[in-house]
Amino acid sequence: MECPICSRSVTQAESPDGELRIWCAACGWGAGPGGADVREERPAGGGAAPLWQVALLWAVAVAVVVGPYFALRFGLPALFDVGLRGAGAAHAKYVTALNGWYPIVMGAYLAAAGLFTPAYDRDNVGWFGGLLDNPFSLQDDWERTKRTWLFVLLPGKTVWVALKLTWRRVRG
Repeated sequence: MECPICSRSVTQAESPDGELRIWCAACGWGAGPGGADVREERPAGGGAAPLWQVALLWAVAVAVVVGPYFALRFGLPALFDVGLRGAGAAHAKYVTALNGWYPIVMGAYLAAAGLFTPAYDRDNVGWFGGLLDNPFSLQDDWERTKRTWLFVLLPGKTVWVALKLTWRRVRG
Protein backbone atom coordinates (compact mmCIF):
# COMPACT_ATOMS: atom_id res chain seq x y z
CA MET A 1 0.00 0.00 0.00
CA GLU A 2 1.27 3.48 -0.90
CA CYS A 3 0.98 6.75 1.02
CA PRO A 4 -1.57 9.12 -0.58
CA ILE A 5 0.73 12.11 0.07
CA CYS A 6 4.25 11.03 -0.84
CA SER A 7 3.57 7.74 -2.73
CA ARG A 8 6.01 5.74 -0.59
CA SER A 9 5.17 2.46 1.08
CA VAL A 10 3.30 2.77 4.37
CA THR A 11 3.90 0.93 7.64
CA GLN A 12 1.18 -1.33 9.00
CA ALA A 13 1.06 -2.65 12.53
CA GLU A 14 -1.57 -4.02 14.85
CA SER A 15 -2.18 -2.06 18.03
CA PRO A 16 -2.63 -3.76 21.44
CA ASP A 17 -6.41 -3.34 21.16
CA GLY A 18 -6.42 -5.29 17.88
CA GLU A 19 -6.91 -2.32 15.58
CA LEU A 20 -4.74 -2.03 12.44
CA ARG A 21 -2.67 1.17 12.35
CA ILE A 22 -1.39 2.49 9.00
CA TRP A 23 1.07 5.40 8.73
CA CYS A 24 3.85 6.77 6.57
CA ALA A 25 7.20 7.11 8.28
CA ALA A 26 8.48 9.44 5.52
CA CYS A 27 5.86 12.22 5.67
CA GLY A 28 3.89 11.45 8.84
CA TRP A 29 0.53 10.67 7.22
CA GLY A 30 -1.98 8.40 8.90
CA ALA A 31 -2.60 7.04 12.36
CA GLY A 32 0.81 6.41 13.85
CA PRO A 33 1.71 3.89 16.53
CA GLY A 34 0.19 6.17 19.18
CA GLY A 35 -3.12 6.23 17.32
CA ALA A 36 -3.28 9.98 16.61
CA ASP A 37 -3.96 11.12 13.06
CA VAL A 38 -0.90 13.07 12.02
CA ARG A 39 -1.89 14.44 8.60
CA GLU A 40 -4.96 14.36 6.43
CA GLU A 41 -5.05 13.07 2.89
CA ARG A 42 -4.07 15.23 -0.05
CA PRO A 43 -6.88 17.51 -1.26
CA ALA A 44 -8.38 17.05 -4.71
CA GLY A 45 -6.20 18.47 -7.46
CA GLY A 46 -2.88 17.28 -6.02
CA GLY A 47 -2.58 20.08 -3.47
CA ALA A 48 -2.09 22.72 -6.15
CA ALA A 49 -2.80 26.33 -5.28
CA PRO A 50 -6.05 27.86 -6.58
CA LEU A 51 -5.81 29.58 -9.94
CA TRP A 52 -6.57 33.04 -8.54
CA GLN A 53 -3.61 32.76 -6.14
CA VAL A 54 -1.27 31.76 -8.95
CA ALA A 55 -2.54 34.65 -11.10
CA LEU A 56 -2.05 37.12 -8.25
CA LEU A 57 1.45 35.81 -7.65
CA TRP A 58 2.26 36.18 -11.36
CA ALA A 59 1.06 39.79 -11.25
CA VAL A 60 3.44 40.46 -8.37
CA ALA A 61 6.25 38.61 -10.17
CA VAL A 62 5.79 40.70 -13.33
CA ALA A 63 5.80 43.86 -11.22
CA VAL A 64 9.04 42.73 -9.57
CA VAL A 65 10.77 42.19 -12.91
CA VAL A 66 9.33 45.07 -14.96
CA GLY A 67 8.72 47.67 -12.23
CA PRO A 68 12.35 48.61 -11.55
CA TYR A 69 12.98 48.99 -15.29
CA PHE A 70 10.16 51.51 -15.73
CA ALA A 71 11.04 53.28 -12.49
CA LEU A 72 14.66 53.76 -13.60
CA ARG A 73 13.77 54.64 -17.15
CA PHE A 74 10.94 57.09 -16.65
CA GLY A 75 11.17 58.91 -13.36
CA LEU A 76 13.33 57.82 -10.49
CA PRO A 77 16.65 59.25 -11.77
CA ALA A 78 15.30 62.78 -11.95
CA LEU A 79 14.31 62.72 -8.31
CA PHE A 80 17.44 61.15 -6.82
CA ASP A 81 20.39 62.13 -9.01
CA VAL A 82 20.12 65.61 -10.36
CA GLY A 83 16.82 67.06 -9.19
CA LEU A 84 14.04 68.36 -11.37
CA ARG A 85 16.22 70.65 -13.52
CA GLY A 86 18.48 67.92 -14.90
CA ALA A 87 15.80 65.35 -15.66
CA GLY A 88 16.69 65.20 -19.35
CA ALA A 89 20.36 64.45 -18.72
CA ALA A 90 19.53 61.85 -16.08
CA HIS A 91 16.98 60.26 -18.38
CA ALA A 92 19.49 59.95 -21.22
CA LYS A 93 22.14 58.54 -18.88
CA TYR A 94 19.88 55.83 -17.46
CA VAL A 95 18.37 54.87 -20.80
CA THR A 96 21.89 54.31 -22.13
CA ALA A 97 22.88 52.29 -19.07
CA LEU A 98 19.73 50.14 -19.09
CA ASN A 99 19.77 49.11 -22.73
CA GLY A 100 21.98 46.04 -22.43
CA TRP A 101 22.59 45.61 -18.74
CA TYR A 102 19.11 45.40 -17.23
CA PRO A 103 18.33 41.84 -18.43
CA ILE A 104 21.76 40.65 -17.28
CA VAL A 105 21.50 42.25 -13.85
CA MET A 106 17.90 41.08 -13.36
CA GLY A 107 18.82 37.56 -14.47
CA ALA A 108 21.69 37.46 -11.98
CA TYR A 109 19.39 38.75 -9.23
CA LEU A 110 16.73 36.12 -9.99
CA ALA A 111 19.38 33.39 -10.09
CA ALA A 112 20.72 34.51 -6.71
CA ALA A 113 17.19 34.62 -5.30
CA GLY A 114 16.53 31.10 -6.53
CA LEU A 115 19.79 29.63 -5.30
CA PHE A 116 20.24 31.29 -1.93
CA THR A 117 17.88 31.42 1.00
CA PRO A 118 19.66 33.02 3.93
CA ALA A 119 18.31 31.64 7.20
CA TYR A 120 18.96 33.73 10.26
CA ASP A 121 18.53 33.15 13.98
CA ARG A 122 15.62 35.34 15.05
CA ASP A 123 16.67 35.16 18.69
CA ASN A 124 20.15 36.52 17.98
CA VAL A 125 19.61 39.75 16.02
CA GLY A 126 20.34 42.17 18.84
CA TRP A 127 18.26 43.68 21.58
CA PHE A 128 14.52 44.31 21.25
CA GLY A 129 14.14 42.17 18.13
CA GLY A 130 17.04 43.75 16.28
CA LEU A 131 16.16 47.37 16.98
CA LEU A 132 19.31 47.87 19.07
CA ASP A 133 22.76 46.48 18.49
CA ASN A 134 24.22 44.18 21.12
CA PRO A 135 27.65 45.77 21.72
CA PHE A 136 28.98 42.59 23.36
CA SER A 137 28.32 40.28 20.39
CA LEU A 138 29.44 40.19 16.77
CA GLN A 139 27.14 37.30 15.92
CA ASP A 140 24.06 39.53 15.99
CA ASP A 141 25.62 41.76 13.31
CA TRP A 142 26.02 38.72 11.06
CA GLU A 143 22.45 37.58 11.75
CA ARG A 144 21.08 41.04 10.91
CA THR A 145 23.09 41.00 7.69
CA LYS A 146 21.57 37.65 6.74
CA ARG A 147 18.10 39.03 7.57
CA THR A 148 18.78 42.02 5.30
CA TRP A 149 19.82 39.72 2.45
CA LEU A 150 16.67 37.68 2.98
CA PHE A 151 14.55 40.83 2.60
CA VAL A 152 16.55 41.95 -0.46
CA LEU A 153 16.05 38.56 -2.15
CA LEU A 154 12.37 38.27 -1.20
CA PRO A 155 10.95 39.89 -4.39
CA GLY A 156 13.00 37.49 -6.49
CA LYS A 157 11.65 34.59 -4.43
CA THR A 158 8.12 35.55 -5.48
CA VAL A 159 9.12 34.97 -9.10
CA TRP A 160 10.45 31.51 -8.24
CA VAL A 161 7.36 30.62 -6.21
CA ALA A 162 5.15 31.69 -9.13
CA LEU A 163 7.18 29.43 -11.43
CA LYS A 164 6.96 26.49 -9.01
CA LEU A 165 3.20 26.84 -8.49
CA THR A 166 2.63 27.13 -12.23
CA TRP A 167 4.74 24.04 -12.81
CA ARG A 168 2.70 22.11 -10.21
CA ARG A 169 -0.58 23.17 -11.84
CA VAL A 170 0.66 22.22 -15.32
CA ARG A 171 2.04 18.91 -14.13
CA GLY A 172 -1.17 18.11 -12.29
